[in-house]
Amino acid sequence: MRRVNQKNITVVGANSNTAKFIKKRLQAQSTANTWQFISHGDVEASKELLRQSDVVLNLSVHPEIMRVGTLNDETNLDMRLARIIENSKAHYVMASTRKVYGNHPANPEITEESPIAPECGYGEAKVEIERQLAGILPASRLSIVRFTNVAGFNDFTQVGLVGTVFNRFAHGQPVKMTLDPDCARDFLPQHKFSEIMVAFSENPQAGTFNLGSGVGLPLRNIMETWAGVFGATVAYEPQQREAGFWLNSRRIHEAARVAPLSQESTLRSLREEARAARQAAIREAVPAVF
Repeated sequence: MRRVNQKNITVVGANSNTAKFIKKRLQAQSTANTWQFISHGDVEASKELLRQSDVVLNLSVHPEIMRVGTLNDETNLDMRLARIIENSKAHYVMASTRKVYGNHPANPEITEESPIAPECGYGEAKVEIERQLAGILPASRLSIVRFTNVAGFNDFTQVGLVGTVFNRFAHGQPVKMTLDPDCARDFLPQHKFSEIMVAFSENPQAGTFNLGSGVGLPLRNIMETWAGVFGATVAYEPQQREAGFWLNSRRIHEAARVAPLSQESTLRSLREEARAARQAAIREAVPAVF
């Protein structure tokens, strides 16, 4: 029998990097709530589980949405999930993206009220999904969380900027960055991401929330910190100069009752992620390639 106020939380996208980060957090902390993880391929067979959940958190995204923003019945998993739980009590948490604000906002500190101006297919698709969800689910049962870059190490199969950089460093290869090294970047360490998302999902608040580090760090600082851990080198050949931006995340910190990071603690946590990758490379005897 469930205890009073105990919640059943179902996470869709069990094999995503973000879901793996949350699993690690749950293994390290005790919780009175029940967490279940299913893959996107399990959705049709898990309809009753989803309807009986108190919270459904979708961390899965179709690669065609990520790549070019293709949005249709096959790729739009958020809407498929919304239709499944439409007449249930389940609260839906959508993983949106900072890309809805575009790549060149006028103000470097982005709040939830900042203009929506996507500049890529992925951002445009996420804006449309946000709009569609608001049309099918009551506002009281919908949370939209716009993620920044979540930086953390799971294993050497992970993709994305962080996975690529750690892989090259672990193999003794230099990294060449075509991004502006002096541009302020918003990298949220996985431990803070997981702390916030566990707390928020166990007590979700309706509305739209930014989820970033809350601080802007020059990309050069981040890359040199990681390179220093591996004893590696980074070369910079920026294609263009950029102003950069970061997400003001005060609203979700308050909702989740989680303290924010400082620039110093963010950089320190990012260094720990590189150390975890380096230790894994040593354990697994990853061969260096020069």
